[in-house]
Order: sequence, then structure tokens, then C-alpha cells
Amino acid sequence: MTSIDSVPTKQELTTLLGADNELTMLRSYALDPNVDFGMRLRAVRAMAHFCPEQPQQCHTAIWDVFQDIDAASDPPGWKILRQRAAIEALGVARSGLPQDLPLLLGFLNHSSRDLRVASVRAMRDLCDPAALPDLKRRFAVDESQQVRLAIAQAVEVLEQCGP
Repeated sequence: MTSIDSVPTKQELTTLLGADNELTMLRSYALDPNVDFGMRLRAVRAMAHFCPEQPQQCHTAIWDVFQDIDAASDPPGWKILRQRAAIEALGVARSGLPQDLPLLLGFLNHSSRDLRVASVRAMRDLCDPAALPDLKRRFAVDESQQVRLAIAQAVEVLEQCGP
């Protein structure tokens, strides 16, 4: 794992940022182009720590990141890394909101294998069986073994999830 992949614990964040505004601060860091890029990625991933207590605010913060990525003039590699972090955070957040699945399904056709895998894993984490038909269709055509393995694992989990 690299420093970009590491995420501070919830306790570390609470101690550092203050017990009342962690999510607000993380959102601010994630969206600020003047903040170190690695810190921005870790801020996105860390948002999910606060989703159980603040589900709507957390979901909104993650969606704000997606919207910012679309509007930002980041280099292409940075855009993919930010998208991956937001996809992973959305899966971990497990909001259960209906707009999450269509967003994730849109990444199944992305040219980046890493984004396809991240979206598949996030769908698995959401545990919404509605993703099954799209995942099975993608499994039949995706040429990446990494993506196909992620889909197979996700299908196994999703077939156990309730309707």
C-alpha cells in the first residue's frame, strides 16, 4: 500500500479535526485543488468513516466529489484516481439510496480497468441485487481477468442479498 491508499482511522480524524466537523473538513480537503493531491484522495476515502452517524451528509459529500471531478481540470490520471476514491467511498458508505446504483453501473463501461473493478466492488458492498443483470452482461464481454474475477465475486455476494 502507498500513502495514497492509507486512510486515517476514525479516532485519528476525530482527534485531529474535532468531534463536530470532521465530515465538513474532509469534504473541504477533498474539493480544494490547493491541498496536496494525496491528502485529497485520503479525505475522500475517510468520509465513509462518518456515514453511519451522518448518512445523508456523508452521501452528499461523496456526491459533491463526483460533481467536482466532472468540473475540475485535473490531469487524466488524477481524475481516475479521484473517481476511484469516490467510488470506493460510495460502496463503503452503503447508503442504500437509489441513485447510487446507476452511477456505479455507468463505470462498468469505463476504459479504466481499475474504475470498472472499483465500481463492481462498490456494487457488491451496496448489496443491491438489481445490479446482477448488468454485472452478468459485463462479465460476458469484459476482456480483463481482474474485472471478471471481481464480477464473479460480486455476483456470488449479490445472489445472497435480499430483494
